[in-house]
Amino acid sequence: MRYLTLFILSLILWLLLTFKLTLPNLIVGTLVSIITSLIFGKYFIRNVYKFLEPHRYFWLLIYFFVFLWACLKANFDVAYRVLHPAMPIKPGIVKVKTELKSDFARTILANSITMTP
Repeated sequence: MRYLTLFILSLILWLLLTFKLTLPNLIVGTLVSIITSLIFGKYFIRNVYKFLEPHRYFWLLIYFFVFLWACLKANFDVAYRVLHPAMPIKPGIVKVKTELKSDFARTILANSITMTP
């Protein structure tokens, strides 16, 4: 089931990136998706049935808007600190406990932190 899910997601991503629905594009996209799923299928998420739960997409949409707002605020804050004559900066390391259990969730959190300034 992992291989099939990865194939479908790869093909959808291919079609979204190329934005063409022609026969040669479908053939190349299908071949690339098959090769991708054969090579990387064993590394894909183990419980693929989570993709079929609609409430996860709702929370992903909420997360996207919250992240977009926080990233926008952080960019303005960085611009203010750079343009301020005294440069009010207090560098340091912040340790945060998280209740995230899966590696995928921790990866998303780490990527979100590194994408904000």
